[in-house]
Amino acid sequence: GQPGPREGFELAYGQQITIPEEGLTLAFKEVNEDSRCPSGVQCIWAGQATITLNFSKSGSPSESRVVTIPGSNTTSYLNYNISFLKLAPYPSIGHQPSPAEYVATLVVRKQ
Repeated sequence: GQPGPREGFELAYGQQITIPEEGLTLAFKEVNEDSRCPSGVQCIWAGQATITLNFSKSGSPSESRVVTIPGSNTTSYLNYNISFLKLAPYPSIGHQPSPAEYVATLVVRKQ
């Protein structure tokens, strides 16, 4: 079934999901940055991952939000709080994932 609004769910790059009981649609639009330190490498800076999400709900204008992990990973749209928990896969030595490989884990909570 569809995820409930309070559970974490995965959203693949370029896909969208609708929370039926809320009529809220989220789309994973873009990977703006993935500078996370590859697995198995010692980095001075751990890096971060930034993505763009698009939100829409009938009767309201759709809006985009940019969220970053670690950092400002929570945003809001209308009366919802959206948290960006993780982005997979993690970069590894010699492999920077292409956008199509990415899956974001998100949580939506109603305020």
